[in-house]
Amino acid sequence: MSSARARCSACHSGLGGTGDVAILSASNRMNLMPFAQISTRIGGVTTVISAASLIHLTAS
Repeated sequence: MSSARARCSACHSGLGGTGDVAILSASNRMNLMPFAQISTRIGGVTTVISAASLIHLTAS
C-alpha cells in the first residue's frame, strides 16, 4: 500500500492530468486515478499559495 501512496503523491509533480495518466499507466495502477487527480489539485493549490506568499513577503 505504501508504494501506491507514493505513486499517488508523485502524480502532482508530473504535467497535471497528462502526468497522472502517464505515471499510473506506466505502473499499471489506473485504478488509482481518482486519488491522483485529488493529489494533483492539492499540489497545484499548495504551489500557488506558496508562490503568492513568497511574492508577498519579498515585495514588502
